[in-house]
Amino acid sequence: MRGEPNTHTSACPELFAHIITALFYVLRILPAVEMHSALTSLDLSRDPSRAHHEGGLEAEHIQLLVGVLPNSSVQHLSLAFNRVGDAGAEIIADALASLSLTSLDLDTTGINNKGGKFFAAALEKNDSDLETINFSHNNVGGAADELISAAKKNSKLKTVGDEGTTLGRRAPSGSEPALRSILKGQCATSEWSDWSECPDKCGPGGKKSRSRKVLHMPHSKHGLKTCPQTLEQAKVCPDPCDSTGKPKLGSTVHQKEERARLASEAAAKQTAEETAAAAEQARITAEVAAAEQAAEDEAAAVKQARVEADEAAAAAAAEEEEKAAAHLAAKEKTEEEGELLGNY
Repeated sequence: MRGEPNTHTSACPELFAHIITALFYVLRILPAVEMHSALTSLDLSRDPSRAHHEGGLEAEHIQLLVGVLPNSSVQHLSLAFNRVGDAGAEIIADALASLSLTSLDLDTTGINNKGGKFFAAALEKNDSDLETINFSHNNVGGAADELISAAKKNSKLKTVGDEGTTLGRRAPSGSEPALRSILKGQCATSEWSDWSECPDKCGPGGKKSRSRKVLHMPHSKHGLKTCPQTLEQAKVCPDPCDSTGKPKLGSTVHQKEERARLASEAAAKQTAEETAAAAEQARITAEVAAAEQAAEDEAAAVKQARVEADEAAAAAAAEEEEKAAAHLAAKEKTEEEGELLGNY
């Protein structure tokens, strides 16, 4: 929801602009906020080109707006490029705990040291739902450290400054100095990257470089500190080889060759270890197979001996039976012959 009344007039322009703006927000916008309970985002930002002109929302209008916001579902509020000032900042800061806001855009709203202190005190209480608050292109001066300290203590706040600079438990290295610059209306750059490595080939003329990037560009036309022009640096690297073309000890070429040599040795060692492990595994497998075969052969021999012993015992038993039968037959014959002789 974006809108601003026409404040161009030839008679008493400043007074007329204030009256028209106040009436517009009281009669049109504020009732709409109360009536539309499903409204979650409210954009009252001005045209950036008019940020430093008369008109727009000021403290008295902020007071009216804050009066209806607690009865709404608005979570995202943008007041960017309005003349909020320190007085409006105090009103908003005092009301934060009663609002449902999760994001608040105060880009270029004329908030200075005093307003920064109001927000620092409110954020330190840790009783609002704010996750993001944009202070870009303001200059809170000495209150920057207080805001940073309060933001660190706030358990919900994730972003302070602008979208490119975060602060909190998950903030990347270098965020705090950049955020301090943003809060003071200054240019903010990232830390210099590490130097790149020098070329790993013989010959003069190689270079290494490092870079940084602009995280926040202030409005230089309004007297704020501009960003540095140097975002990249380069250095000439010494020739890594001597006059004979042999790499110098410790040079990039020498280090590359040394890394290749070590990698080759490591690969050869790994291959030898793998070959030895495979040979050992084969030996163990062969020994296990031989042991299993010997056990099988021994079991077969025992079984065969048992069969042969059983057969021999059976044959001996049969022979004894035959002898017993022959003896019995001879005895019976002798007895018969004796009886015949007795009859004569």
